[in-house]
Amino acid sequence: QHIYINESQLQFKNITQNLYIDTLYFHGLPHLLCISKPLGMLHTVALPSVSMLDCSSSILKIIDIYKQQKVEINKIFLDPAGAFKSIYKQFVLPAVVEISGVDQHVVDAEIEIKLIKEKMRSIENSLPFYLPDRFITDLVTYATTMTNLLPRMGYPIGARNRFYGETVHVDKLNGEFLSFAQA
Repeated sequence: QHIYINESQLQFKNITQNLYIDTLYFHGLPHLLCISKPLGMLHTVALPSVSMLDCSSSILKIIDIYKQQKVEINKIFLDPAGAFKSIYKQFVLPAVVEISGVDQHVVDAEIEIKLIKEKMRSIENSLPFYLPDRFITDLVTYATTMTNLLPRMGYPIGARNRFYGETVHVDKLNGEFLSFAQA
């Protein structure tokens, strides 16, 4: 059972979103992190490598999620790192792409990277066992999902609820990260 949100709470659907994208590294494993504003929705995608091809295909996956919800992307802000600079020069994205200046970062994405990393460290340190690297992507996904479920940025409901238009029942979230492995 889902509780649907009325249209007045979904006013962001008529507002174009800007994407702020950077690379998140945790235990040396790269993930693409994207935050859309003004919605505040976070997306993370595991990257096999930080090549131009892997980064651009991950960005297109995220853009497709917004297309499916009929949300328009206005601008994409990228870090001036190697793969992102190549995307800017060689790859056509369906929005205006802006690269940060030299020795600058995409501040909005950097703030979210710090938030997600802090949540992941907290979860990892609370586990009664060493977390193998094969579970790092699951940990990133879990931290991102939990962040999207919580109300933030002055909204009474989480970004995921505003984006998809339905709520998640608290009783369905009764497990912790990898709680099934502690049996």
